[in-house]
Amino acid sequence: MTMPVASTRKNPITGQTQVWVEYDDGSGQGEWVDAVSTPDQSTVAIPAAYKVALESGAPGVTKLIEEGQKTGESWTDAALRLATGIAMSVQQLQFMQINVDRARKGQPPIDAQAYSGAYVNVGLDPATQKLVTYAGLGILALFVLNMATKK
Repeated sequence: MTMPVASTRKNPITGQTQVWVEYDDGSGQGEWVDAVSTPDQSTVAIPAAYKVALESGAPGVTKLIEEGQKTGESWTDAALRLATGIAMSVQQLQFMQINVDRARKGQPPIDAQAYSGAYVNVGLDPATQKLVTYAGLGILALFVLNMATKK
């Protein structure tokens, strides 16, 4: 089967993108091969200017990022992943310190399962949402009634 070079399709079984690769024998024959993307090398290594800035703020951080970086992972993704882990560790240490302070005062420790941290509720309460819906329908009904009586 002759296919245009660089034709693509989705593998119906795996869902992987495939490309048509012709054989080198000049027969026009070929096969579908799973597309493999190679990472952009400019995003994998930490640029020199960023290394200087990072090292001036936190000595040794570029070495940590490079050691923690997975194959093909951009340095920014590696830094973000490491920063998230560090932030979680700091929060755990702060939580343990709170419980140590509470123990010194003779208070019971805070249960980690019950501790939820600071969350912000976004959206309307279901009762308020129902009220807003009814008010909106009432305003719409008045608008339609007003339009009907003008004619």
